[in-house]
Amino acid sequence: MILKTEMAVHHLQINKKKGLKYQINTQGELDEFEEENITLGLSWLEKTKLDYTKYTFWKKAHKKHFFDVWSWAGEIRDEQLNNPYFVEPGSISNELSKLEKDMSTWIEFNSYKPKEFLARFHLRLITIHPFFNGNGRITRILTEYIAEKNNWAIPTWGQNFSNKPKIRRQKYIEALDNARQEREIKSIINFMFS
Repeated sequence: MILKTEMAVHHLQINKKKGLKYQINTQGELDEFEEENITLGLSWLEKTKLDYTKYTFWKKAHKKHFFDVWSWAGEIRDEQLNNPYFVEPGSISNELSKLEKDMSTWIEFNSYKPKEFLARFHLRLITIHPFFNGNGRITRILTEYIAEKNNWAIPTWGQNFSNKPKIRRQKYIEALDNARQEREIKSIINFMFS
């Protein structure tokens, strides 16, 4: 337990140098600050009329949800993260542009049923991983927003495991990894709507 706390404090000290706006010593404190900011972001999201298919919108949404915690909120990361699936920093803008164009095509030609559309968007954006932090949360928020705007079923994100958050997170990561490795979308659809 002490080791986990020490690691969290060390992680926060590193992140502080990367733009954390407050003196925060635990992951719990960070989560609390972020949750307050996310509430403000969700309020903005309810009122905005911006086009959700544009990557400028995704960046603005990230900024609105994290601006009061991280100085770099809404900015594309410029560092490689320790995950082989995440896009390298120099390719992020290009990959966001590709996703934007693909979404327009999916909509124009009605390429996918709603659940698959949402799963493909979610998988692509979380794999691009455009920001230093908050990618999972903002991607899930945007996925739900797209569903709501189109009157589609809202993802439940493994609701069957809601009373077991560690297992729920593990199932989520397994579904993403399986979708990436097997180049199929079924596993992430199953998790998103379970």
